[in-house]
Amino acid sequence: MQALVEALPSQLAGRLRGVVGLAPPSGLENEDGGPSGRRWRRRGRRSEPKEDPRNESARQDVGRVSRLFLRLALPYFTTEPSAKWYLGGVVALTLLQSGVSVAFSYIMRDLWSGLSNRDIDLFYHQVTLFFTATLVATPIVVAYGYSRDLLALQWRKWMTESVTSVYFSHRNYYALESAGAGGLDNPDQRLTQDVSSFTHESLTFLLTLLLSAVDLASFSTILWSIYPQLFGVLIVYAGVGTAASVVIGKRLVNLNFVALSREADLRYSLVRLRENAESVAFYGGEEREGSEIARRLDSVVENRSALIAGERNLSALTTAYHYLIQALPSLVVAPLYFAGSIQLGVVTQSYSAFNHVLRDLSLLVTRFDALSAFGAGVNRLGEIVAFMERDMDPAERLFLKNDRDIDNLLAKSNAAAVAAAPAVALAAVAAGKEGGGNAATAAASHSENGMANGVANGVSKSTDVAHGVANGVANGVANGVANGVANGVANGVANGVANGVANGVANGVANGTSDAPSAPAPSEIVMNLEESKAVGLIMDKVCMFTPAPSSRLLVEDLTLTAPPGSRLLIAGASGTGKSSLLRAIAGLWRTGSGTVTRDTSAFFLPQRPYCTLGSLREQLTYPADEETAAAFSDEDLLATLGRVSLGDLAARSGGLDAVVDWGDVLSLGEQQRLGFARLLVATSAADGPRLTILDESTSALDLTLEGKMYGALADAGVTVVSVGHRPSLLRYHDRILRVLGEGRWRLEEVDAAAVAQDSSLLQVL
Repeated sequence: MQALVEALPSQLAGRLRGVVGLAPPSGLENEDGGPSGRRWRRRGRRSEPKEDPRNESARQDVGRVSRLFLRLALPYFTTEPSAKWYLGGVVALTLLQSGVSVAFSYIMRDLWSGLSNRDIDLFYHQVTLFFTATLVATPIVVAYGYSRDLLALQWRKWMTESVTSVYFSHRNYYALESAGAGGLDNPDQRLTQDVSSFTHESLTFLLTLLLSAVDLASFSTILWSIYPQLFGVLIVYAGVGTAASVVIGKRLVNLNFVALSREADLRYSLVRLRENAESVAFYGGEEREGSEIARRLDSVVENRSALIAGERNLSALTTAYHYLIQALPSLVVAPLYFAGSIQLGVVTQSYSAFNHVLRDLSLLVTRFDALSAFGAGVNRLGEIVAFMERDMDPAERLFLKNDRDIDNLLAKSNAAAVAAAPAVALAAVAAGKEGGGNAATAAASHSENGMANGVANGVSKSTDVAHGVANGVANGVANGVANGVANGVANGVANGVANGVANGVANGVANGTSDAPSAPAPSEIVMNLEESKAVGLIMDKVCMFTPAPSSRLLVEDLTLTAPPGSRLLIAGASGTGKSSLLRAIAGLWRTGSGTVTRDTSAFFLPQRPYCTLGSLREQLTYPADEETAAAFSDEDLLATLGRVSLGDLAARSGGLDAVVDWGDVLSLGEQQRLGFARLLVATSAADGPRLTILDESTSALDLTLEGKMYGALADAGVTVVSVGHRPSLLRYHDRILRVLGEGRWRLEEVDAAAVAQDSSLLQVL
């Protein structure tokens, strides 16, 4: 055991040693100096757990969660015809269950009365009724459980399909992974586990609530007819128990919400380790990965410890609550029995009725823990639905029709300031160009963060900050230029512009008035993406920023045309925004202004191609649907593999229909060639893509294979837009767009003949 534990990363090994009682590892000592301590530190160095930076105060109130529950639950029962029939059948079985319970209470009353009175005929008559009722009740109870679970399954299927449909629309799956996704963690868990829990627990709780309501009406009548005072005692007892459970267990709602998130984070860290095992092994990063997993484990344990403590307190209440139930009815009705006013059977019936009514009134007490976990799941599911439906037209939304519901779920304290940053930056650049040329533009670019902070601080004083900023900047720049020119000093111009920008921003924020036109909303400051057949690529006055909150200027007034069949290379230093331009062309980023017009059908090929879960045939035809994919013959697919030097791949993998983990089986170079094969298959179709966008797609290939790939694209006659650093790429393109940073760029022609004759020209990248 000691040897096995030694092989683990130190943080995890330390926890196991503490559990099984092993000695500390070499180089480590007990933190408290004692032999029985369970925490160790490196000698001379203490490692403290990192604080989780996320805000986990996920406060929930019953009213808000209830409204959210209705928003998420009602669409299935109002839009799916079969759902109403399923629900009607389950409700009918629920009512029958309640009727069976009432019947059993009367059967058992008379049975005990016959037994206490030594009435043999009555006793055996009731026994016969009991077995008959059992034969009738059993299929009802079984059918109820079966129908309930079947309805929950159908509901889960419908809801998963509906939510994933929204997940893929508007590229929400991409938005959730980019720019922090508004702090929404683990969307995969929300779309699977949380949906499953929502549908099953919702149905279970609602039917339990219905059964409790019917039971409450039926058995309250019985209890009142036996002894009204007993009914009063029951009401008081249930009220006290419910109030106590709410007070003791209210923390469980938030703890359960946090538990879902932390458990998912722990699983995700292990999944990432599995997916990047080779990279971690090359780096020798076991200690670092173990430390991260241990930190997340500590986070899970910390929250779980608090949850266990809360459940302990709640359990103490519920246990005492249930024990008292066993004696309380007898204590109340015993005087009547001893006085001869009622028979023993009535006592047992009162006991049964008391328990039924108390169970119905104590639903919150008995299910508080489950309801707290359920409320956390509803909140997590509501958050991701709100994020995905936020930009949809209210008429198109399936779940959250009201904008207020979405705003409440996605509200953040600094959302307005962050969202306004692109608008302020655009206004500053525009004003700078009018008044001070390049100097003003640079000053505006360098002062983006200051302007954003100024806006954030001035929002409470002005409802039109952006308009005030724009006017202030424009006036300040104009005055600065005038003063600089008047003095005849170049530095005066620069200083005047810089001071003008600074003063203009300050004055604009301070003086913006409520009656000025409103600043454009973030959703309005977007690049227009237009699609048209056989246009290649046209970019007209494109000004692009990184997404909020940074809103860094990438390119300014970019105008170019890549006609059909042309080949454009985008080059530049790392971090200047080359790949961001590709995202803008693809329509993934729209933070900026201008118009991007491209071919209707475009094909994007990243540095590491996506290997889908499926056969080799599906790799080659992705993302075509099954009908389109079936049009490609085996001969065509095998020939395409040969064109990218993967002619033996099908044979050594088991054929075109072989299913393996292609991301693990193939090297990066083979994956890149497979990506080119996929591209060639797509372009061979009659309506295939005519614009190809390559993001360092040959980085793992030698120069010979690189030439072969670009030669195949030339044969296909498609428009090519490439991003890359390798000088060898020049010979395959006719123009190069150099992205220089801070919004600057330069477009140059490439003399292919000169490059072919003089290899030294390849070094210009």
